[in-house]
Amino acid sequence: MKVKNMTQTQIKIIESAISLFAKHGFEGVRVDALAKEAGINKATLYYYYKGKQEIFEAALKYKFGKLVTTLHQTIDTESDPTSQLKLYIVTMLQREKTLVELMSREILDGGVNIPKDVFALIIEIANVLITIINKGISLKQFREVDPFMILDVLIGAANHYIISSSIREKFKQNRAKDHPPCPQYDIQTYAKMLHQMILSILKDK
Repeated sequence: MKVKNMTQTQIKIIESAISLFAKHGFEGVRVDALAKEAGINKATLYYYYKGKQEIFEAALKYKFGKLVTTLHQTIDTESDPTSQLKLYIVTMLQREKTLVELMSREILDGGVNIPKDVFALIIEIANVLITIINKGISLKQFREVDPFMILDVLIGAANHYIISSSIREKFKQNRAKDHPPCPQYDIQTYAKMLHQMILSILKDK
């Protein structure tokens, strides 16, 4: 899906909005705060968007639309489902922390503020992984498995990695000297481990 062309002002509004919604939730953000965070006046904000709900929806469409495009472009560089799975994992681990935090809040609230067209993008993101897994099954590389179970494991692990970075750092700082050394948590190391874990499920007979 192509991301609709936007002005620099619209992008500034959206980037600022994502940060505020991630921190305070949809209900905790006012239009005044959105304008202030974006460094514009309310008149300029209302020139582009009718209100908070429209900004929220535009922000999610923009971010998820970009993610869908990135996933397809990245996955299409490989044809082997095992390699495609690794690329999918790396891409999901590279998502912005604020977007994951925002969506975590929405999940806890039952997703009441997420519009249908944004859900359509989320489903498309899921379908990329499901297609990879089904391809692996058809090629006899993966065993028969419910792709949604793999999706839950992968997204859960990726989201936790992204939003727990500050906790991991505190853990390392407060670790007693006689404890085992902390593992390295850079994206590539984590992606390799997660890839191996999921493959162990997909290839387990």
